[in-house]
Amino acid sequence: MIEREFKFRDFKEAMEFVNKVAAIAEEEGHHPNIYLYSWNKVRLELYTHAIGGLHENLGAVSDKEVWSRYAQSLYFLTTSLHEGFCLPNLEAMIAGCAVITTDCDGIRDYAVDGQNCLIVSRDDPREMVEAVRRLEFDRPLRERITKNMAEQTSQQWGWQPVLSRLDRILRT
Repeated sequence: MIEREFKFRDFKEAMEFVNKVAAIAEEEGHHPNIYLYSWNKVRLELYTHAIGGLHENLGAVSDKEVWSRYAQSLYFLTTSLHEGFCLPNLEAMIAGCAVITTDCDGIRDYAVDGQNCLIVSRDDPREMVEAVRRLEFDRPLRERITKNMAEQTSQQWGWQPVLSRLDRILRT
């Protein structure tokens, strides 16, 4: 289950959001549980069923299995409201997945929209869907992003560069 809570300025804004989600859900044929409560809060619960391998709950897996899954994937999506450094994005980049991420704070240390990933707003699920479509149908964009991210990410955030920076910091 994917669950997310949203807070709005007032009841009207919360209802407008619910109606937008309902329209997208109807269009996509996948309907979340929607809870409107406390006059300005909405909670969405989305249950994804295994649809042709689209989703699989892996439980606890080894590092080797994680890297294997990255290597088998074309895209890696992060839908967080807030993140620190968000290491899974970097791992996915190094493994060659095209990363689409919400603008969730800590990613700005390494993520550059349109260069090594696509960055979408935190509060617009349709924007995430459109970003996936862009990468799916714009092959030059997808190739540029995956090429740039693999090179930039491994050069800047691989173990050697990080350990070298840490060593310099500790010596000062």
